[in-house]
Amino acid sequence: MQGNWEPVGAALVFGLGGLLILGGFYNVWVTVERIMLLTLGFWARGVIVSVRDSKDSDDKPEYYPTVEFVTRTGEPRRAEVVDAIDTDGPGHRIVVLYRPGNNDHVAALDP
Repeated sequence: MQGNWEPVGAALVFGLGGLLILGGFYNVWVTVERIMLLTLGFWARGVIVSVRDSKDSDDKPEYYPTVEFVTRTGEPRRAEVVDAIDTDGPGHRIVVLYRPGNNDHVAALDP
């Protein structure tokens, strides 16, 4: 019986290891993108105009604020932040990173 489980165990170990490696690459990609946006000047100070409440898988509250800001070219934008953050609610000012060609992608710097 032990001989039958060895290939299954090996497949599980390699499969989970591969998922962890892919997750690590994704986190590095997100970090590098945010550093590039910050250094290239694609950031702005914005004002939270509304907050969408949600629950995570552990039933803990998450907050996704919608932010109004003006890009460095003078274009006004309004978008929901892609990651949940802690916030004081509408009227609170935060710094956001934005993709110049994508009006829907806004990431908040740590408040």
